[in-house]
Amino acid sequence: MKSRITAALLAIFLGGLGVHRFYLGQGGLGILHLLFCWTFVPAFIGVIDGILLLLMSDQNFDRKYNFHFFAAGQNNSNQHTIVINNHNNPAPNGNTNNHANPGDSGTSTNAETGNNSDYMV
Repeated sequence: MKSRITAALLAIFLGGLGVHRFYLGQGGLGILHLLFCWTFVPAFIGVIDGILLLLMSDQNFDRKYNFHFFAAGQNNSNQHTIVINNHNNPAPNGNTNNHANPGDSGTSTNAETGNNSDYMV
């Protein structure tokens, strides 16, 4: 599991080389830091990243960088997962067809037979 403090220290001291990006699993950004390290811009960005990581809460850090750890079921006992499923709930007007188009007339024409059929919207 990745540590927020470790990532922040890597960003502040080795951010010019992109070490913190590789540590956080952002290899593409780490390579960009390496390619432009001679400009000292990645070092400046690394210091800013380090400060932002220090100011970030542990919960936000875990949600952003340790999501695979919690998705694997190795969750802390104080962490909770909330699943919201609204697929079977009726619409506020009592209609269970949540996919109806607005402005639908309530009739459809069968293209093959030309028959009209009524349906509830």
